[in-house]
Amino acid sequence: MAQENYKGYRQGRDLLLGFAKADKFVPLGFSTGCKISDKTETGERVTKEQPVNPGHVQHAMWKEKYVKGLSETITAEGFVYDGDAAAENGMPSLKGIFLSAVPVTLRYKYREADEGRDKYYEGQFILTSLEHDGPADDDEKWNVAFENNGPVQEIAETAESAGWANGKSGNDNGGGDNGEEQEGNQ
Repeated sequence: MAQENYKGYRQGRDLLLGFAKADKFVPLGFSTGCKISDKTETGERVTKEQPVNPGHVQHAMWKEKYVKGLSETITAEGFVYDGDAAAENGMPSLKGIFLSAVPVTLRYKYREADEGRDKYYEGQFILTSLEHDGPADDDEKWNVAFENNGPVQEIAETAESAGWANGKSGNDNGGGDNGEEQEGNQ
């Protein structure tokens, strides 16, 4: 369950990223963070007809911009977990997605949406980068990057579309995405 926000600030641990599988949400397991980057590609227009007035700012020096395209990149990182749950939503699943070389449906939202803000975002994404780091003196970790393949849509959540794996992150056995259990161990 999401913790009480301090003065309206959201906790990063409540932003969940996962896969949409058969209208159910399967959170990306054992993750420690995610970052969503939206970008706009712009073009510029400058025409010969733009007036130039002596002694005033030349209007032709100001360029008109327009939007040519939108893109979204999602990056995430987490721990490699060796267990049954990892096969569905951990490193083995990510490796399978990479090897399949096909787009996947990603979904993200807050663990518990505020009243009136029951929305999530969903779209087709291509896995563009997958790193697996196994240092000798630390836990194994993974890093992944996805880029959109078409539109990312804001969707109003219904009881049917919620399907958040019964409200669990899929790694409630110490996988790192359950905020309450981690706080007691710090």
